[in-house]
Amino acid sequence: MHWYNGYGMGYGGVMMALIGLLLLGGAVAITVLAMRRPHEDSGSAQRILEDRLARGEIDADEFRRVRDLLRTR
Repeated sequence: MHWYNGYGMGYGGVMMALIGLLLLGGAVAITVLAMRRPHEDSGSAQRILEDRLARGEIDADEFRRVRDLLRTR
């Protein structure tokens, strides 16, 4: 017994196409979200150094020395 009178994909083919499109859209969405995730930037060492100065772990002279060393790299 043919549900589609012998023409076209029928309901099963349409459902398979819709599921395929949903899976493809999900894969694209996951890829886009993964690419938009913030990454560590090159300024992270500078930020850590500033945090250490703010907490009092290093003094201003040590801060300047290390900052200058980071800038030369």
